[in-house]
Order: sequence, then C-alpha cells, then structure tokens
Amino acid sequence: MPEVLLEVTSAGTSGLTGHPIDGPTAKALQELGIDPDGHQARRMDSETLLASDLILTAAIEHRSAVLQAEPSLLAKTFTLREFARLSWEAPEARPVSLPTDDELRARVAAIARQRAYTRRARPGEYDIADPYGKPFKVARETVAQISQRVDIAVKELGLRRTE
Repeated sequence: MPEVLLEVTSAGTSGLTGHPIDGPTAKALQELGIDPDGHQARRMDSETLLASDLILTAAIEHRSAVLQAEPSLLAKTFTLREFARLSWEAPEARPVSLPTDDELRARVAAIARQRAYTRRARPGEYDIADPYGKPFKVARETVAQISQRVDIAVKELGLRRTE
C-alpha cells in the first residue's frame, strides 16, 4: 500500500502575519526537539480552510472563527481536545495499518458523528490556552498539551508522527 502523505499547515484567527513565534514558546518547542526557526505567523483564509480534510484548533473561539468563515466545515473542524475525546468514544474501528485518504476522511466523519452522542462540553473544557506573551511556564504547558493531543490525533487516525 502506498504511504499516505499529509500536508500539515498552521494558521491563526488573529495575530501578526509574518512575525516569528514568541521566545518562550520557541524555547518550549526546542525542549521537545522541534525547531521553531523559520516559523512565520499567518492568518487563516477560506482557500486553505476549504482545501482541508481536518481542521484542529486550540480553543472553541478558534473553532467558532473557522465556522463563521466557512459554516460548511463543521464536520471537519474540532478543537484538539474535542477531537481527542470524540475519537476515543467513536465506535468505528481505528485503522490498524496506514489508511488511505478515503479511510482518513471516513474516520474524521465518524468522529464528527460522535458529537450527537456526547454530552455538551463545560466552558473551557476543550480549550488550550494561548501562550503568546505569557511566561515560559505557560508556554511549556501549552506546548505539552498540544503535543499530547496531536499524538492522540495521529494515533486515532492510524498515522505515524514524524518531525
């Protein structure tokens, strides 16, 4: 079976386009072996959103911004914490080998359907704090939470994480 290649991109709902990542967050990323050099902030746009098969956000407010821009993307848009929770609860089998593109889309759809069977989230339950301008301790915690949820998403989709 051919290897699945994914394009992973990053965009924000606000912020200063073209600016590098802030110092504390860059240091926290480096602790995990991730090189932040060359990162430049950019804003989300409809073209990128519509081309996406899965959109993962840090907080509900970001998910809301995506859906305000493109309401048709509800079944593809989750916070990282929401996606992790719903994927654990989705009854469909997780892929045991590298999935095809169609299998990935089907898994995302199954996870989205799980929303109908899950209790409503408490305020802040699905949010990961924005570390921008915060002390290193907050940046480290945020980076750890994001990394953990990305690992869950990769596993739940039947993928392998590479740097």
